[in-house]
Amino acid sequence: MVHDKSYSIGENIKKRRKNLGMSQEKLAEMSKLSTNYISRIERSSTANLSVSVLVAISEALDTDINNLIYSDKKPVTSYNVEKLNSQLAELDSEQADEIGKLLLKLINELKK
Repeated sequence: MVHDKSYSIGENIKKRRKNLGMSQEKLAEMSKLSTNYISRIERSSTANLSVSVLVAISEALDTDINNLIYSDKKPVTSYNVEKLNSQLAELDSEQADEIGKLLLKLINELKK
């Protein structure tokens, strides 16, 4: 699989963090890393990160680790959205459609 690497991992982390309105300090606290280390990761185009660091950051940012590694110019999806999709896939189509309708109503209400 070929991926567009127009963003580095650090840039993807920064982009996701900013989209969430999260400070570097908060990300550091949630991922149990130092603020200085988060700052260096975000600035580096060649960050050499361990899997455990990437997992900690992806969990703190509530996203799949692949969204931090690859940039396919698609929206970064939340881990919870992916989990919901997985659970919907386990239902029969009638149940999934009904839940989908309820979720759309809820989303529309929240937007008001």
